[in-house]
Formats: sequence, C-alpha cells, structure tokens
Amino acid sequence: MSDGLPSGGVWVHKFGFNWDVDTGVGLPEDCWSAGGAYPFPSAAAATTIVSDDTADDADTGGGTPGTGALTVKVYGLDTNGAAISETATMDGTSAVTLGNEYLRVHRAYVETSGTDGTNAGTISIKHSSTVIAEIPKEGSGPGAKGQTEMAIYTIPSDYSYAYLRKWKIRAGDLNVNSDGECLLETNENGAGWRTRAVASFSQAQKQDGDSWEPGIRLAPLTDIRIRIQTVDTNNTAVIGRFDLVQFV
Repeated sequence: MSDGLPSGGVWVHKFGFNWDVDTGVGLPEDCWSAGGAYPFPSAAAATTIVSDDTADDADTGGGTPGTGALTVKVYGLDTNGAAISETATMDGTSAVTLGNEYLRVHRAYVETSGTDGTNAGTISIKHSSTVIAEIPKEGSGPGAKGQTEMAIYTIPSDYSYAYLRKWKIRAGDLNVNSDGECLLETNENGAGWRTRAVASFSQAQKQDGDSWEPGIRLAPLTDIRIRIQTVDTNNTAVIGRFDLVQFV
C-alpha cells in the first residue's frame, strides 16, 4: 500500500462524545456518552442490557412491539479477548442477560426498531450495576441515537497487531468558547497507561489532532481511550474520534 501498510487490514473507526464536562470536577474524564472515567473491566462477566424507557421492547404484550428499539447488535470481546457479537432482544426496563460473557463491549447499535425508528430511551449495557457501554437517546448530544458513542476500544486477541492511524478532538458546537486539552492514551496488556498524543481546543482553534503513516503499532489486547484532561468552562461538550487498522 502507498502509505506503508501491508494489505489485508481491517479498518476500525471509533467516535464518541462527553456532553457535560465541568472544570475541576471529576476530571479527568473519558470521551464516552455515559461520562466520567471509563471502567475498563478486569475480567469477563455476565452482561445485561436494559433501557430506561418501556418503549424499547420487542414485545410489550400480546406480541405487540414497542415503538423504540426492538433488537440491539452488541460487539465486544470474550474472556480470552477474542471478538464476539450477538443480537439482544429488548425487554423495556427489564434487564436482559446477554448470551455471552463480555470482557469488553466496544460497540452496540439498534438493529431493528418500531415506529420511532430508533431507541426511545437510553440503553445501558452493564456488568452488574456498572455501565460499560450505552446507546444515548435522541436529544442527549449531537446526533446521539441508535449507536454507542464511545472513543474507547480494545484490540482483539484475534489480531496480531494494529496501527493507530489518526485521531481528532473538538469542542461541541454549544461550547465554542471553551478551552481544553485531551490525551490519546494506550495500555498494552495491562502494563499501564501511556500518552501517545496531546491535542487541545480553544476559542480560536476549535479542533485538533494528528495522523501518522503507517501509524503507531500496537499489540493485541491494547486498550485505547481519549481522555479529557482539562476544560475551562462548565458544561463543556467534547467530541473525539480515532482510526486504526488491524492485521491478522
């Protein structure tokens, strides 16, 4: 390939937002819709999915579907870090236990829906009471519906290595007067977090980021996150994304 990458790679695009970051309160936070620091699980565990709205239900009674999310596709890693996925059938505000135990959940989206065309409420994926992924409801952020919004990822053990290619952060459109700084960090096999890049946004420079060729080489089971270090205005929204290519 012209950019120095071998052929046969699988592209992964991750994006997320944190819609309410305050100055000095709970910082640092990570770039995902649930807010706060992302709780990277230490082991696979029984995993549930639940909505805060009864309309996200495949059968509200008598075979009648709800108007919101009916089924949700979930992607993550098993106890050995290998990639797994499944389709979960929603049961409104009653938690459904997924068929797989997950070490990580890094993406989920509404696969089928009722007349609303998307999820009616916030859908949470949990280890016990700890949220490890969520699908926000419409109105909770920029285009936030039908899909997890998390700039969080772990390279599956199915792959031999990956190249982290680029990343970008920016302030949300409602917070263009805020200044802040974010880190792109990796943790290879639990060895500890390492800063790979720093970017900032300001009133003059609303977005920032980097790209690399061929990229930053990472081992399987490396965790990746965009971490929000500072903001200077309460209720700041931060949007982040990164891209990588994985090779078997």
